[in-house]
Amino acid sequence: MTTRSVFRTDRAYMDAGAACLFYGAVSRADITDLGGADAVLEGEHVGDRAGSSVSIRQRTITTDTCDGTRYVQFGDDLLHGELSLGDVHRKTSLE
Repeated sequence: MTTRSVFRTDRAYMDAGAACLFYGAVSRADITDLGGADAVLEGEHVGDRAGSSVSIRQRTITTDTCDGTRYVQFGDDLLHGELSLGDVHRKTSLE
C-alpha cells in the first residue's frame, strides 16, 4: 500500500486536506492521478490539513493533521472510496 498526502486540498472543506491510499505494488513515482486512489481519507474540518503525516503499519493507518489531531483506523478490511476522518476508529490529541 502506498499513500499520497494532499494536505492543502479543498476536497471536503477549505484546507481540510486528505490522505490518498493506493493498494498493491505502487511506487510514489507511479502516482500521477489522485483520482485513481482506492481510498481517500478526508479531513473533517476547515483547516485540518489532514495528511500532514501518514503512516501504515500492520493493518493500522495513522493520519495526523496540522492542528495536532491524530486519527487511527484499525482493521483487516481495506478501506474503499471517500471517507471522513471523523468516521475512523480513534481520534486523539497530540498536544
